[in-house]
Amino acid sequence: MLPTLEDFGISPPVYIRKINSRSSWKPDPEISDPRKRLEKIAEASFDETSSIWLVNSEQDFYSVIASLSANRTSRHQDIDFIWLTDQELDSVGIQKNQVMEGRCLFAQKLHYDIEIKKESAIQLCDLLKQNNRQSLRCKKKQTKSILIHQEKIGCKALNDNQELCQCQLEGFV
Repeated sequence: MLPTLEDFGISPPVYIRKINSRSSWKPDPEISDPRKRLEKIAEASFDETSSIWLVNSEQDFYSVIASLSANRTSRHQDIDFIWLTDQELDSVGIQKNQVMEGRCLFAQKLHYDIEIKKESAIQLCDLLKQNNRQSLRCKKKQTKSILIHQEKIGCKALNDNQELCQCQLEGFV
């Protein structure tokens, strides 16, 4: 069964930021200084140039998951992420730059780079933590069902055949 955005507690539009692990989003209990905790979370969650993906619908989410899974040795893996809103990015002065990226042709147009300085990353993490934002996980089983769905529509992230994918046939790209 395909997961829904509601299953993750997400109300679009949002941006998805893949993180290495859910544990990196949790404050380190051994660090007593709140600022140092935020610095560690920000450092683990954002690079100077970070990728985010705009998600307005379930299909957007499925395409993003396919793009994130495309180059993995085992495609059926947990994918950990956080979500962000335009308002949150704007409130700390982070600008988005749309950059076509990813093997899924549909998801390419959903990709943005953000240039994020250390202090802005800390401020963003602080804001998200104040909003009780939790890291989320698209579990292996969910990822697998999404990839099966994407394969059925001929997603280029999952197969390199020369046939057109459904996105191309329906004029989405």
